[in-house]
Amino acid sequence: MNCETLPLLLNAALDGELSPQERAAMQQHLAECESCREQWAELQFLHQDLSLVLSPPSIEPAIRRLMATMQPESNRGDGKSRFSRRNSSLVMVAVVCTLLLTVGIIFQSPAPALAVAQISMMTGTVDYKAADARDWTPVAGTQRISLPAFARVRTRSTSLCEIRTGCDALVRLNHETELVLHRAEKVELVAGELWCRAPATAEMEICAPSAPRQPALTNVFTCPSSAEIQWKTLPNNAMSCQDVASTAVELQLPSMNCTIQPGECVTFSAGQPIPESSRFNPVEATGWQLPLLVLRPPQDSELRDRLTSVLALIGRSKASFLYEDQIRGLGPSGVIPLLAYVRSKESVSQPEVRLRAMEMIAEMATSASIEDLNTLLQDDDPRIRKLSSQTLARLQAGRTFSDGKTL
Repeated sequence: MNCETLPLLLNAALDGELSPQERAAMQQHLAECESCREQWAELQFLHQDLSLVLSPPSIEPAIRRLMATMQPESNRGDGKSRFSRRNSSLVMVAVVCTLLLTVGIIFQSPAPALAVAQISMMTGTVDYKAADARDWTPVAGTQRISLPAFARVRTRSTSLCEIRTGCDALVRLNHETELVLHRAEKVELVAGELWCRAPATAEMEICAPSAPRQPALTNVFTCPSSAEIQWKTLPNNAMSCQDVASTAVELQLPSMNCTIQPGECVTFSAGQPIPESSRFNPVEATGWQLPLLVLRPPQDSELRDRLTSVLALIGRSKASFLYEDQIRGLGPSGVIPLLAYVRSKESVSQPEVRLRAMEMIAEMATSASIEDLNTLLQDDDPRIRKLSSQTLARLQAGRTFSDGKTL
């Protein structure tokens, strides 16, 4: 259990629905992670406050008052009771109505929807709404948003988004993309482009958008566990599927199976593959994800592998300028993982790729990178040392130091 999967279990923990193993794993992570402990404490306080607010009013005082009126009056001289059988019936009806009203309050109070996924990372502003909501809610920054079943998420022309589902699947949305999260293992791509990595322990279903006047989702594609694929909506309710992994993917269609090879793109119309397929470069096709990945720690393995793949193509491909633009587009935030790569032991075995990373650093670095650049002045590669020295000279030109000297 980690910081990304824990929030998906907190609601179940409040309701006492965790298994002993899940509870033990949760307690172990909370003992090690201060941030998650604070989140758990806040959720418990919120749950307690909501329980007090939503608790139905007690009916015991009302019943006692009604029962008191049912007691016979013996203060008359003849000793006869003034309480009639008719009054008794009316009081009993009032008691029953009070009980029914209380039950109605309990059952009319909507139960909070359990989260099946969460928005884990985003760039720019992303919109989402629950299934019963009328308006979209814009969110931005580093906050994580829990998503109930049938929630909708959409990105704007300048934003990207990553969703982690309860089954540990990862879904990333490109610009101007909208999806419906049916459940943790099933998403509907309404428009745009998404990348999906199915979990290692479950299959993932991708739904094509419904055709006009066709409410049922008939085009459902089942992706095998650990599959890494990219989907895109096309005109006339068609979809394209790209295998961006290094292994073949066998999709389960409603009426047949279809095997897609690495680097192959297949178009589907009305749930059936179109015979003609095409080839593509997976590195170029998934380059749009880099601004999301740089939000991760610089030592993240997926971020490092993606950057290494892009750098390896610079200078070796006709589309080198495209790969360079992908990295330049990251701005100063891209310098941090590049420096982490150059300083890593793994990069030494790829000296030319390492040099390309250093050339990009020399172009993009800001004064925030001075300390890391200083460590590279003693690097074994003279080319790395030279670029580090030149970059430091550029960053420190005109800089005033504590002793009053200016370079």
